[in-house]
Amino acid sequence: MLVLNDLRDKPGSTKKYKRVGRGKHNSPGHGGKGQTARTGVALGNFQGGQTPIERRLPKHRSFYTGDRLATVSLTSIDRLIEAKRIDPSKEIVFETLKNLKVIKKVAKFKVVGSTVNKIIIEANGASKGALESIEKLSGKVNLKK
Repeated sequence: MLVLNDLRDKPGSTKKYKRVGRGKHNSPGHGGKGQTARTGVALGNFQGGQTPIERRLPKHRSFYTGDRLATVSLTSIDRLIEAKRIDPSKEIVFETLKNLKVIKKVAKFKVVGSTVNKIIIEANGASKGALESIEKLSGKVNLKK
């Protein structure tokens, strides 16, 4: 026989509610407004009012301390030879490339790539492929120290 005082909800069908708003001051149990009320927000570099470490440390200049080498492609030198801006019978030196604005900021350069012209070039460095390409056409690379 069914009696009203024996009626119960099925197990798991009800949930206890969260008791909020008990306490003093701002917003107890409700969290803060604005940024802290949003999910997924971390207050980045905030260190409790202490100056953050990224502001305490000086900005670094660069990890590189040695002399920089500009890389000059032999195909770009070939184009300048075809445009008759470089004479292939004369030695190609740094000043020539600087005047033609092939090299802009640095004082040393290295040749890379391959060429189809016989050239004589004075450089601070050269790749293996560049050396083979120039010597195959009986050209010459003078490496400066």
